[in-house]
Amino acid sequence: MTDVLKIAAAAITTSVAAFLLREMGWRGAVAFSLFGAAVFLSFLSDGLGELGRGIGEIVSVAGVSEIAGEILKIVGASYVFGISSDICQDLGERTLSTALVTVGRVEILLIALPYFIRITRSAVELVGGEA
Repeated sequence: MTDVLKIAAAAITTSVAAFLLREMGWRGAVAFSLFGAAVFLSFLSDGLGELGRGIGEIVSVAGVSEIAGEILKIVGASYVFGISSDICQDLGERTLSTALVTVGRVEILLIALPYFIRITRSAVELVGGEA
């Protein structure tokens, strides 16, 4: 838990520093914020490996590798698009951020589409129709 508190405190300190630099008119404030974000994201490297091993173990025990893989793709895509959109918005590119969110939503729907089709076919077959 102490790592969580240290990271949160460092993030708040970096945010306050970036805010003050921006208020003072320093043009490098955005770069400072992005560098800070990159440093904080680098803390995830150990955690991501552990997360991957844990998910792999769950998948092997549960025997649902195909579905779990697709769920991981959806979760991963949502994080990538969300973080990218936030960065665009922080850089003042609101239109680009909104477009990126829309693209992310469509990509996620495309990943899930085969499962929606399977569910629909199964439901139609259960009711007695032809799929």
